Amino acid sequence: MDPVSSINQVIQTLRQRLSERAPAASGGKASKAQGPAAGRSTRLSKTDIQRKIAEAIKSASSDDEQHRAEIFVENILTWQLGEDIVNDPKFTEMTKEVVATIALDQHQWQQLQNYLDHLN
Repeated sequence: MDPVSSINQVIQTLRQRLSERAPAASGGKASKAQGPAAGRSTRLSKTDIQRKIAEAIKSASSDDEQHRAEIFVENILTWQLGEDIVNDPKFTEMTKEVVATIALDQHQWQQLQNYLDHLN
């Protein structure tokens, strides 16, 4: 499977996990300010987000798979949900939970690591 297909599969998994969490986190109430467009002035292209993730991983100077995965998830979440998501007090916790969920599936985890290796 090519790296772009892998990222699409991981993004789809992230969206599914977030949609499962959204009703519980908001008490079942939907807000007009929430959703993919909330807090997002312009959306980066797939190439731009890949470049941004690669640069963030390089600047972190870390070979730690967990840390690289957290950088990936943080960037994908802000890309999909808007920059304002980082202001949420539970953003870091949510990022770690998403990474832990991906890590539970060895195939998904390996695909993510292969993709991150491909970015460098």
